[in-house]
Amino acid sequence: MSLADSLQQIYSLYQKKQFARAQAALRPIMARHANSPDAWRLAGMLGRATGQRDQAEHALRYALSLQKNHPETLNTLGSLMRDQLREFEAEGLYRTALDHAPQHTAVKTNLCRLLLAQQRPLEVIRLTQDLASQGPPALWRLRGEALLTMGRAELALIAFDRSLALEPASATGMQGWVRSLFELGKIADGAAVAEAHAAGNVGFAVLLVRALMEQGKWSQATELARATAARDPNAPNACFVAAQLLWMQGETAALEDLLQNAVAQAAGPGPLLTCAEIRRSMGDTGAAHALVDLCESRFGASTQAACVRNNTALEEGNLALALKAGERAYQLGEQDIRCRASFVQSLLVNGAAERALPIIEETLGKAPQHQLWLALWRDGLRQLDDERQAWLMDYDKMVGSIRLQTPPGYTDLAEFNRALAEVLRPLHQAKHHPLDQSLLQGSQTSMDLRFIDSPVIRRFMDSVGQAIKGFVSAMPDDNTHPLYCRKDTLAAPTAMWSVRLEPTGRHVNHIHSQGWLSSAYYVDLPPDDASDPRAGSLQLGEPRYPTPGTAVERTVPAEAGNLVLFPSYAWHGTVPARTGTRLSIAFDITPQSELR
Repeated sequence: MSLADSLQQIYSLYQKKQFARAQAALRPIMARHANSPDAWRLAGMLGRATGQRDQAEHALRYALSLQKNHPETLNTLGSLMRDQLREFEAEGLYRTALDHAPQHTAVKTNLCRLLLAQQRPLEVIRLTQDLASQGPPALWRLRGEALLTMGRAELALIAFDRSLALEPASATGMQGWVRSLFELGKIADGAAVAEAHAAGNVGFAVLLVRALMEQGKWSQATELARATAARDPNAPNACFVAAQLLWMQGETAALEDLLQNAVAQAAGPGPLLTCAEIRRSMGDTGAAHALVDLCESRFGASTQAACVRNNTALEEGNLALALKAGERAYQLGEQDIRCRASFVQSLLVNGAAERALPIIEETLGKAPQHQLWLALWRDGLRQLDDERQAWLMDYDKMVGSIRLQTPPGYTDLAEFNRALAEVLRPLHQAKHHPLDQSLLQGSQTSMDLRFIDSPVIRRFMDSVGQAIKGFVSAMPDDNTHPLYCRKDTLAAPTAMWSVRLEPTGRHVNHIHSQGWLSSAYYVDLPPDDASDPRAGSLQLGEPRYPTPGTAVERTVPAEAGNLVLFPSYAWHGTVPARTGTRLSIAFDITPQSELR
């Protein structure tokens, strides 16, 4: 039997997961053919499959020494690196493979998955922009996910359509298609598909819950969410969706029952850490820490547990614990972008920017448009009194407060805003703020306002479009600057929502990770509070957690009819107001040339 035939037989055993038999059959062949790159590659694949990581890496690197830049070997080694959270190494191997085989489906698929996990959807869109209509369905699905993340649901729908034409039975493709319909405001169409599959698939059940919410059927949505979480208590998304609904409706007793049941039935770390994050979002940091303790005692240390611990410690201002947890996350996943963020934020709040800055700058070298990392970079520069911080955020040039033009058909902005408020108010149906947003003491609409069938909103978007074009056109041309290098006069909103703040309500300081520019438009405000003239104002420059060397740098008063635009990497929040209800619209803006 030829070497090729022997290796093919062993590969068949590998595919059948008969790893021990495959390894036993491979040993004598490798003894006779010690310089066969195919044999060494197969040895690496088997080592990876059996958890023998060191042996697998040795075998794959030796295969590459025999056959340099072989795409299959690079791809397998990249996946082995990703198994170990060595994500920068994995990315480099995948990109090298694509340099030598640009259309290699498996390599491109793995790279796109890695980039999506690192919140780098723009790079996925670029990698998949030349897909043929008969291209691999997995790549069409990944393109759809990236476009959805960037707020381009109409293009995502096309991508998921293409994937389903190639692979009609794909539940992932169908769920992406349904989500795209929801983002486009086609709730009934998506709900029909979700309902047809909800009984046998948690993902479709969760989508049906969202459809019922959008249709104002909150009691039915809640009942289905609770039933889904009970049916599959180890599906973290089902637990979170049910918890979110109960929290937003003020059903605290039912929420407690849900969380206790999820913890009792947890068969892995996922449900416990989801419950910990829910507890943290509810303000119960002690319970969150206890759940992380339980998770680690049952399932051992993990990057996810360390990151949840870090987030919780930052939330409660426990700087020593935050640093300890951040260091632990970094030790376990030095190249994982989430672990890096945990460690860097912990360093910054502890005043250790000199340690944080090299990690930040290395990460930006990989992901130069990642808005969180740009924000962290500036925090570090400010802490070190580095003059580059002023170049990165020039408030006089990069923040605009624009009086919106009165749309046709209205005598003035006050009349238009009254009409706009009448459209927005019925969309705010929740009693409490979401668990996973920056909003406190208020509500936020879930449907993208761009796709609501309303002449008033269409006129608002026309006026906003003019304001955006004027603001962007005035930007300088500067390819060295992370804001200006993306200048595009066709930039447009890619997501739009409304916020209603109740008395004492506010936004905690945050950034928008998938935007380029972000915004606030004030629709309806109560009379000014003479005792607190800053109430309700937009504040810029102060990080999410108190950080030495940083503070609020600019305050923009809230005024009905004004649109405020600013870089998405600028920390921003609101000054709490003691009285009155405040209604606003927010949206992110993205260069459209990047999303084609």
